[in-house]
Amino acid sequence: MSAGRIYMIPHPRDVEDIDRLFEREGWRELDEPAKGFDRTWETPGVDASLQWLDDSVLGTDVFVVEGADRERVAATIREAIPVYEARDMPEVFARAWTDTQLMNALYMMAAVVPATADPALLPLFQRGFEHNDRHVRRRALVAAGVAGWPELRPAVERLAQDDPDADVRRHARTVLESFDRRPRSS
Repeated sequence: MSAGRIYMIPHPRDVEDIDRLFEREGWRELDEPAKGFDRTWETPGVDASLQWLDDSVLGTDVFVVEGADRERVAATIREAIPVYEARDMPEVFARAWTDTQLMNALYMMAAVVPATADPALLPLFQRGFEHNDRHVRRRALVAAGVAGWPELRPAVERLAQDDPDADVRRHARTVLESFDRRPRSS
């Protein structure tokens, strides 16, 4: 995840609602999306870029807003379309009672994590790491790999060494390798 970006997952909606909002705001979709994105809109008169990513790995669609006026564009989207953001994840996890709901919540969180560790989200990762179902622990590891926060490393190291499931241990080692390949901030 990159600093200076706002990540937003729209609640399931009719795509026409989103298109109407963008038309009302004068945001025009570009013929050629920005590299790495599925759709890009220009936002005339506003210093912000707006992209759409259909993340097939995490199984979710994400708005990515960046630029000096990113908060302004994000606020416009929030007013018109219900969205999930990093700040909503504790509530999403509070409603995740089943293993499937928890696995979905972990992937949602991975899609919206900020570039630096958010203390409110660390316990949510831990809930996944400590779960009795190996599939949930693996999803937590995927989310940790996306986040790449150094604060998650000790828990991932424990899973790499001590998890009862060989597949989880192997996946944890892969996540640790991805941490090692990330550039260090100074």
